[in-house]
Amino acid sequence: MDPFANVDPALPRTNCSLPLFHTLAEKLIHISDVMLHHGLTPKKYLIGLLTHSHPDIVLKRSLWHSAQGHDSTFEIVDLIRQSVCSEAEGRARWQKYILAQAEECVQQEGKRYGEFKKGPYLSSSTITTDFLSPESKASREDAVAKNEMPFFYNLTKSRLLCQLDNTTTNSMDYNSDDETASNFSDMSDDLAEPQDTCVLCYTPLERREKRVHVSSNQHYLFPQTTRTSI
Repeated sequence: MDPFANVDPALPRTNCSLPLFHTLAEKLIHISDVMLHHGLTPKKYLIGLLTHSHPDIVLKRSLWHSAQGHDSTFEIVDLIRQSVCSEAEGRARWQKYILAQAEECVQQEGKRYGEFKKGPYLSSSTITTDFLSPESKASREDAVAKNEMPFFYNLTKSRLLCQLDNTTTNSMDYNSDDETASNFSDMSDDLAEPQDTCVLCYTPLERREKRVHVSSNQHYLFPQTTRTSI
């Protein structure tokens, strides 16, 4: 019986004299023993696999950064996160690492200026009469969210949504059902007026999303500055 009958033909065939194991634990222990025999720890092996320039090693790690291998690559990253964050000191170092990565992502965004680079800068010669229209404003805000600073926008939006969720949860703890129902009834009557019917176009969730969207863009367009005395 061919021992490679059920093996992917794209994988290289190894020496048939190597011992065969049936359980994953047996395989892991054997591979660990072989690495230790050659002076390698699992971490040293991974570092070498991911950094060595030998063509065969480059080929072995080629799927790590490809779309085909992204899912399993990030599965490994998540398992490392779980291991590191199992203790308080590890969680603190992980948060510091993630903060540094987030700062790097934010710094890389918003660097495009001018018409040629499709950035936020606009020449006065290109501004038309509809520049301040709701449609034009919405288009610019959408460009900030999706093209210019998507990471910063989504990070800010996530934080604002978390704050809104906490506020909603805390407000629900109060035992004021009758008062809330009365206020909601009064508000519904007010919204029923012709001049306020536009508000009814959106569900509460949609209105919350729009508030967060506007707030997220304001954090980008109008960042808070620290006042210093001269």
